[in-house]
Amino acid sequence: MSVREHDEQITTELQQLRKSIEKVKVSREVADFVKAYENNVASCNGWEDDFIYQHSQSWIEGFEKSKEESLCMKNISPFELSCILVKGYEVEQTPEENLLDYYNAPEANVIRYEEKTRIVEITLEILGIKIKGVNE
Repeated sequence: MSVREHDEQITTELQQLRKSIEKVKVSREVADFVKAYENNVASCNGWEDDFIYQHSQSWIEGFEKSKEESLCMKNISPFELSCILVKGYEVEQTPEENLLDYYNAPEANVIRYEEKTRIVEITLEILGIKIKGVNE
């Protein structure tokens, strides 16, 4: 088996494994950073190892020498980054996005749609929060 065939086999097996394992939930900022890193170096073999190594160094140093765009990774341990790269990830919704989904959800059995939307609007007004698609 050639090196290329071996790499392709490993890639296929990794993709199958990712499908069978629950993905890690990350913030939109972390997902964007990981995707940007992957897009910049994905053509290089072993880029995941390099990413984990660089992240580990930054993590040990407390992100003191890190660029602004990588600070979103400050609370991600090297182990968590490994899980993100192996299992894959999905973006965790912000509280605003969760509220927007609730606001736009079909009528529930207990509460009428009009009542539900008005309750959400009043709550946001009291809290002084504006969410596009809800009260903005």
